[in-house]
Amino acid sequence: MSCKSVSLALALGACFASFAASAANNVIFLNNPSLQDVKDVGNYTVHGTGKPFFSELVLFAANINADSKGNPVLYYNTEMSTVLDKNIDVIRALQKKGVKVQIAYLGNHQQAG
Repeated sequence: MSCKSVSLALALGACFASFAASAANNVIFLNNPSLQDVKDVGNYTVHGTGKPFFSELVLFAANINADSKGNPVLYYNTEMSTVLDKNIDVIRALQKKGVKVQIAYLGNHQQAG
């Protein structure tokens, strides 16, 4: 193999290694997720590595409501409450796998600021 071929092979190898290290993030948004929807996110893995396919999970959406005085108050619907209040261990299991879990908050047209 010529010196030029070895250099090209090394450059391609370095490029591939760099690409693999900075693989794209795969974000999944779940709207009013059921507990099973959230659990299922952890079941998708990258073939050959076993790493989670999804790097981030966004739970959509908790609401920003207004109380009787117009102050902002967070409101979680039944689906969000089921996941966050009663089954937080499901979220923790995803986090242990390396999945970043976020909550999207949405104003609810109530002059809450």
